[in-house]
Amino acid sequence: MDNGWTRRILAAATITAALMAQPAVMAAQTTPEEVPLDTRRAYTLMGLDLESGRDWETHAFFTAMREKTGVDLIFRQYTDEASYQAAKDTAFASGDLPDVFFKAALSPEEELRYRASGQLVDLAPLLESYAPTLSGILDAREDWRGAITHPDGSIAALPSLNGYERQCYIWINQTWLTSLGLPMPATFAEFADTLAAFRDRDPNGNGKKDELPLSIIGPWEAKFFLHAFGLVPNDYNIYVDGTGTVRFAPLEPGYRDFVEATRSLMLDGLLDPLSFRQGQTQRTTLLSEAKENTMGAFVTIAPYTLVSAELAADYSILPPLTPPDGAEARYRRLLTGVVQGAFAITSKCDDPAAMLGWVDYLYTEEGGRMASSGVDGIDYSWSGQTWSWITDEFNPIDTILRDRVIRTDNLTPGLTPADFERRTSLELEARVRREGDALQPSLVTPFPFTWPVDAAVEDEIASLQSTLGAAVDEGIARFIDGQDALDDEGWQAFTDNLREQGAERLTGLFQSLYDARSR
Repeated sequence: MDNGWTRRILAAATITAALMAQPAVMAAQTTPEEVPLDTRRAYTLMGLDLESGRDWETHAFFTAMREKTGVDLIFRQYTDEASYQAAKDTAFASGDLPDVFFKAALSPEEELRYRASGQLVDLAPLLESYAPTLSGILDAREDWRGAITHPDGSIAALPSLNGYERQCYIWINQTWLTSLGLPMPATFAEFADTLAAFRDRDPNGNGKKDELPLSIIGPWEAKFFLHAFGLVPNDYNIYVDGTGTVRFAPLEPGYRDFVEATRSLMLDGLLDPLSFRQGQTQRTTLLSEAKENTMGAFVTIAPYTLVSAELAADYSILPPLTPPDGAEARYRRLLTGVVQGAFAITSKCDDPAAMLGWVDYLYTEEGGRMASSGVDGIDYSWSGQTWSWITDEFNPIDTILRDRVIRTDNLTPGLTPADFERRTSLELEARVRREGDALQPSLVTPFPFTWPVDAAVEDEIASLQSTLGAAVDEGIARFIDGQDALDDEGWQAFTDNLREQGAERLTGLFQSLYDARSR
């Protein structure tokens, strides 16, 4: 989720190196290890885990945490979102609460509601004493603290933190660029010329005209090229300009330029003709069967999510393209270093300090590594410079990720040790991370995170977005795919429809949120 501040991410090593010497602590005068086993308090832990086949009762992470902290746990684990949401709603409504929510997936609205009802404990006054590692991190990163602090100063839930912000990038075939002697494109016009060379000059060298210059799936991926036309909106098609004015991107002049340029790619055979006619699953199935490289560029988090690792090595991130007016190139920040709502303590817990001490370990370097990579010497080996998984035919990586690693999502509380993750011995992954780091200065957050303090406003925004989001996506898909005429009359009809559906009202609502947040 957007946390509301445009910034470069500080390396996690900078934070954790200063803080890792501070151990997780238990608040009680008597530690759990000193309490007789037959009288020891076990804490109920409830949450969502989408990893197939993972069982918290037998998972190595919880066994290791028991050894580290002495805390015993009783689990209420859910493996699908619908069941978990229903169980969570029931728990709050009935009062049959767990002691803590772990991988809590609490929405901002839920945080506010259940903090106001007293069912979630305010953690703000407890962090310094009972979660010193996290408290120190938040002291060093006031933007992270701000992202989890409610307007009244309370903190109902702790976050998942990551000093490495993985984004959704445009990837281009560097091997093809090299083989054709082409430079990295710097503008959309140069990018189109490069795609034409991919189409015409047999860059994969197989003597066939089988190259697909650019592949995207639907309007969402297409809109990552908006930055080349000076627009960097969010999924509500909203952004804040340099004067603090909220804009609805499809009504801005550059938006038509973007649609026309993308339509030209389609007409010139540079864009996959199935871009708006097939789904991600269909494309992935086709690509997984490919034995040689036939794609010039695509949009994704990392190239190996679409093609094999062998073929993925051919790709590099396309640096942000300079807009026609020569302004500084900017690119949308899709993911930030903060995911709210990962861990919360309820009013049922009779010793919040103990559970804060438990979770604080996950914000240390050691705890972060254990959550993300397992145990040193068992699940991974660390040379001091690089690390690698310890696998064999009896212990494949899938088994490690299921049974021994807990952080395979952004739901897990703690701090991912970003510098450690960058030092992977997997060269492709290390290069992907290095290239992503290099783009950090160009990233901008279209609209800052705001807490949903007015239910009526949030409901109206949701209603407007339901209509407008679909109208924008359907409209640009039909233009680019050639189903609607992209002329003055057609564009006027498109923008008139957006205004009729409430585009200006949506913009005004976001402006009020932005103004309230800025006061």
